[in-house]
Amino acid sequence: MIVVASNWAIGDGTLVPAAAASLGALAATVHRAAIRAGVGVDGRYRPIEMLDLVLAGDTFDWLVSAAWLGDAKPWHASSRSFERLGTVARRSIRLGRAVLGPLLRWARRGLTLPAGMSAVGRRHLITIPVRVTLLTGDRDAAVERMLGGRRSFGVGRRWDDGRVSIRHGHDLDPVCRVSHDHGTGTIDRPPTLGESIAVDLLARFTTLVAGEAGRAGAHLRRLADAGVVGIPETLGGWLTALAGGPDAARVSEAWQRSVDGWWREARRCVPTCEAEFDVVDAVAGWLAKAVRPTAETCPITAGLGSLVAAAAAGGPGSVQGHLRSAGSNRAIGLARHGETASPLAVCMTERGWPRWQFVELGDHARPIVTVQPWTTACHVDRHVVDAA
Repeated sequence: MIVVASNWAIGDGTLVPAAAASLGALAATVHRAAIRAGVGVDGRYRPIEMLDLVLAGDTFDWLVSAAWLGDAKPWHASSRSFERLGTVARRSIRLGRAVLGPLLRWARRGLTLPAGMSAVGRRHLITIPVRVTLLTGDRDAAVERMLGGRRSFGVGRRWDDGRVSIRHGHDLDPVCRVSHDHGTGTIDRPPTLGESIAVDLLARFTTLVAGEAGRAGAHLRRLADAGVVGIPETLGGWLTALAGGPDAARVSEAWQRSVDGWWREARRCVPTCEAEFDVVDAVAGWLAKAVRPTAETCPITAGLGSLVAAAAAGGPGSVQGHLRSAGSNRAIGLARHGETASPLAVCMTERGWPRWQFVELGDHARPIVTVQPWTTACHVDRHVVDAA
């Protein structure tokens, strides 16, 4: 069985809460999915033989951090930037230990499952091997450098077993793609548009409103998770929750100041993006209107069409953690949508063609949604209902 998860964005906690509250259910949800995967369409239970757990990028968020509020930036190749990146990474790994610790213990010791449906007690349990793999994303692009060489789990850019191909996919997104001319890491490079907004806009905005607008932490967490295109909807939801009071006015004012500051910084250090127009002016104008009830369409949305087209060519069994559009009927995307936590994609490949199931974190009673990635069909598998 293969379980794919993505976009947990565990940070260092210096500006926003280190991780979404829903992550506390991650290990239990994976364990439950592994038990459920042993139930066939005939209703009989046969324990799975192995679990491959693939964290498909952006497991960590090493961008939205107080470490980058000064002159050092994550896209710089200086020793000071590398030192700060190491500090951010170590702190986020430590804060994410409660979430990731059980998964890594499985990688060392295996996962215990019932030997049969009537199994009661340890003598009726079995232990299966677990392989854990971390893939690089746009927010944790240095995962290979920071965590490579560990014995208990693998680190890389793509996972592929010949039937299923998994990667983060941010290289298909013009907002997050690093130019091949600047991707060596030996010299300073310009930031991507996504990096620029995360570091020079969201991080600075967070410093202006944290602790000022009442329970700001959860909203700031959602804003950091939203991605560039999702910012207006997320910010609008926060302002709606503030119901037009004085806190709403302070948040709006802080946002306008932050957008203006980002525009000045982006004019000095122009971010890369493949759109055929002045991205900085267009995006700054669009973001400045994000506090209005009816925000305009993102000016770079047309450029994101290449992401959908490239994903559609991924072929059967292609999974991309960064994919944000439902426009592809072949590649499965695990990006967050609004305030909904990213699902787990569970794939059973031991018997026949891959069969995918989406499992929402902490959702204990909904039917399993099964997706055949090589067709447009999406239906509810009524043979198994997760009621655990």
